[in-house]
Amino acid sequence: MTNVIDNNDLKTRKLYETVGPDWLMDRADPAYTDALLNVLRDYLKPCDKVLDICCGYGRLTIPLVKDGYDVTGIDISDVLIFKGISLFQEYGIPQRSLFVANMKELPFQEAVFDFCFCVWASFNFLITESEQVTFLQEMHRILKKGGSALIECPFQQEPDDSKCIYVENVSYLYCPITFDDMKRISGKSPFFQYNVFVEPLAGRDRMLCLFSK
Repeated sequence: MTNVIDNNDLKTRKLYETVGPDWLMDRADPAYTDALLNVLRDYLKPCDKVLDICCGYGRLTIPLVKDGYDVTGIDISDVLIFKGISLFQEYGIPQRSLFVANMKELPFQEAVFDFCFCVWASFNFLITESEQVTFLQEMHRILKKGGSALIECPFQQEPDDSKCIYVENVSYLYCPITFDDMKRISGKSPFFQYNVFVEPLAGRDRMLCLFSK
């Protein structure tokens, strides 16, 4: 990992320390959240052990747990994780596992999960191909044989350089990813099969990639 990547991790934490979880919650689109949940339910089996990578405050983790799925969540922001824990308590849901962790170094042994997913624009916070492939290797490592993973992110039509995004005087780097970018990156992963496709979710075109181990 280079210094600029380490700095982007720190900037991401700083962003949520500055704006707080309510900023992210206020930006949530219920229709888009529901559409994503429906996509996930299409791939989940009742007995699956699931990992929500970059879970934030549990926008998807909580409804999936309410559905009866065994879901663990990780996020790089302790502010968001603490909010998620408080929401579990507020909703009276038995405590599930939420961890502060880096998506590039998942804190789990090999072959633990049946399914994992990374959605919103979380994959775009990885700003080099090396980082992106490292993340795919980590997902592969923690999945059981026969397991699968899903990435969902914005659909970038034309190639573009990484951008510096400012929110309330806090900046972080964002990497736009095209369809061809995703295919190239996925092809360098250890997964034996992957499928990249574009799907409209709540009125917006989104890129998805389903990986099979």
